[in-house]
Amino acid sequence: NLVTAGTPLTSIAIAAGNTLEAVLGARLVTRFANGRHALERAEDVVKFTALAAVTSTAVSATIGVTTLALGGLADRHTLGPVWLTWWLGDSVGDLVVAPLILLWVARPRLGWRLVQALEASALLRTLIAVALVVFGGFLPARAINYPLEYLCTPIVLWSAYRFGQREAASAIFGLAVIAIWGTLHGHGPFGRHAPDVSLVLLQSYVAVTAVMSLVLAALASERR
Repeated sequence: NLVTAGTPLTSIAIAAGNTLEAVLGARLVTRFANGRHALERAEDVVKFTALAAVTSTAVSATIGVTTLALGGLADRHTLGPVWLTWWLGDSVGDLVVAPLILLWVARPRLGWRLVQALEASALLRTLIAVALVVFGGFLPARAINYPLEYLCTPIVLWSAYRFGQREAASAIFGLAVIAIWGTLHGHGPFGRHAPDVSLVLLQSYVAVTAVMSLVLAALASERR
């Protein structure tokens, strides 16, 4: 924050909002969503989403946008879009990065049988190939008018149903990295829009896919 535009006071205020977001999210999840085990049951995944990815992130976005406005770094007409982008970005972080860390720390060992390892390898290759086709700019220009991003959805759901929460979080993370890379380079279904619109569409897509996959993985785990 100190190396971006603004004064040290602006940077401190934004950093304080980010810190408050993390502390508040962790406290809420610990109190109401089963803490470190928040991703094991579908009910807790929904609570984790509502408390961490929706509620606590709104605090950071609100403090950040207010700070930008008071510091003369944002016009009042752009505060709404800036707030939405800020909130969605932090929400995606909660839904993509936090589950990946929590689940791999809880279960660092794979413990797959040979058949499972082969299936996981096929899943990984398929996800990378399809995501690169959709977001890598390999399709003709007219193809980007179609909702091709949904071609990736069955593969992510495959990982959620066949393996579990940890593998689902890994698939979501991989998809998000490729989608972000492609969109930043103007490729894929989100790359044809203005940068601010592309960012909102991309973040919304990743967030919805993450919630859907984590809930399915938790439901499948409970059923097993």
